[in-house]
Formats: sequence, structure tokens, C-alpha cells
Amino acid sequence: MPARRELTMRQIRQMLRLARDGVSAREIGRTLGVARSTIQDNLKRAAAAGLTWPLPGELTDDEKAEQKQRLTEAITGFDVVITTAAIPGQPAPVLITEEMARSMKPGSVIVDLVAERGGNCALTVPGDVRREDGVTVIGYTDFPSRMAEQASQLYARTVWNLLSSLWGEEGIRIDLEDDIVGAAALVHGGADRRGKTGGPQPAPASSQLKGA
Repeated sequence: MPARRELTMRQIRQMLRLARDGVSAREIGRTLGVARSTIQDNLKRAAAAGLTWPLPGELTDDEKAEQKQRLTEAITGFDVVITTAAIPGQPAPVLITEEMARSMKPGSVIVDLVAERGGNCALTVPGDVRREDGVTVIGYTDFPSRMAEQASQLYARTVWNLLSSLWGEEGIRIDLEDDIVGAAALVHGGADRRGKTGGPQPAPASSQLKGA
């Protein structure tokens, strides 16, 4: 499996800046070098190539077979697949067949977030983890209760990165030009900095309590 990639402070700051400016998750992922593919993207590419694709309900058997083949080819190159397709009141549709799952390279992972409804992967075992031909299929139905440890780790890393950016070779260093430090500084040198660098906005005068 590929080595784990650590985010640098520069990338974290860029993510925060992009998120603050309302940039979509897809664009944020692209800044970090994450490749993402969707069925809509594939349909657009097909249309650009002169191919016409009807709605799923209008597909013929031949077109369904071709669609399945295209999806299989795409999944083969993925390291991680996360499925979320669910239909209210109905079992989850099977989007990844056994053939597709087994075609992924060893070490790949499928995370089925709708396992409690049967799952989007034919190999999903609700409430358990299954490994077939080197591919791990995660079918947990209690993800929220499993996130406490990871959430604590992420929070601890966030605090550590913030404190690290406040510390230099000579001790405490307040760099107001730093995107994170500058936005977190509410008061500096006796001056109110709220609302000047993307940080918390001061409360409107009309909502402030008047002293008696």
C-alpha cells in the first residue's frame, strides 16, 4: 500500500482559506492532489467524445453492460471506494459487484456506509469486515460510535499544530501574518482584531448589553 501522506501546515492553511472562501470539497481535494471521479464526470467525458447516454431508467441491456464495464475499469484503478447510495424505504442498490470488487488491486479498501441497508457492494457483510482477494470491505453499521478515538487524535493534532505555529526558536512567537494565528488573535497590543482577518466577528451594537 502507498505510504501514508501527512498534511503540511501550508496545506492545512490552504484548506482553511479555501473552506472559508466557500470553495467546494472537490476543489479542496484537488489542491491536495486528490483524484476524484464521479459518474457525472464520466458522462460529461462521454458527451464530449460524441457519445450519448440516456438516463439510467432508459438504458438498454447493451448500454447497461457497457456502463458496468466502464465502472469496473474505473474502480480497478482506485485505492479506496466509499459508497453512500441509499433509496428511502428500499434496500441499498448494489453498485459494486463481486467481479468489480475482486478486480481492485490488493490492499484496496471499500467503505460501505449503507451496510445497514444491505450495502452498495455485493461483498458487504453488515456489521463486519470482509477480506476477499486482498480487498477489504468495511460494512460497519455503527460508524459514529467508532469515531471517538480518531476524533480525539484529530483534535489533538489540530491543537498541536496550532501551538507549534505559536512557538519559535526564541520562545513564543505571535505572527499576525500567519493565516491561522492572525485569524485566531482576538486582541493584540491592546487593539481589537475581531473581524479583521477572517476571525470571529464582533457582536452588533444593537445586541450588546448596555451597562446599568
